Amino acid sequence: MGTIKTGFWKINFILTPIEFKELLNSCVQKGMAFHLRTYGHPEHTVVQVIDTYMNAYQFLTSSEKPPQTSLALPYSMSFPKPFIGFSLNTDRLRFPYDRQWADAEIPFVQLTYQKGFSIDLEDEKGKYFIYEDIREHQPTIYPIFENLASEIKRITKPLRFEARGIDGYEQLKPPIRISEQAAHEVKEGWLFKAYQLQMKSYN
Repeated sequence: MGTIKTGFWKINFILTPIEFKELLNSCVQKGMAFHLRTYGHPEHTVVQVIDTYMNAYQFLTSSEKPPQTSLALPYSMSFPKPFIGFSLNTDRLRFPYDRQWADAEIPFVQLTYQKGFSIDLEDEKGKYFIYEDIREHQPTIYPIFENLASEIKRITKPLRFEARGIDGYEQLKPPIRISEQAAHEVKEGWLFKAYQLQMKSYN
């Protein structure tokens, strides 16, 4: 086992709430639980996680711009043993509008799994730590991440859309995947209409 640079495996995606619920149910079947990254790490049910996700999804798909609400999805997905698991977050994508950045962003979900396992060491200079490949320390967990990523890829395609840039429309190819139903609902939402975005996924 050699040292590695710390980082994360990740997959970014947009699913409908129904599709997202199916993914979360698959996580539960694999033994995962959802914990808020707040004091005490309270556990949430699939229904509570979906309710949180709905804020971000409705921000994208509502016919009129909804009131600004929290778009965060700050969850740790953990196993009873070991506690190390995945993170479920909401991130945002910036896009151009005419000659500047739009004053709205596209929320998406990011599933991540850390690559490095911290090892505490000590030598004549004192204490320090290194990162080793987590697949060597938790060999049963990475295949579960791969399986979830495969499930997401099976029902999604890369997100492709056109936005108004400096020289007219330009196609954006962010590292985000989107399901067919989500692509249809997003392109009919207020955000795509207000900023004259053109969905190209599934065309």
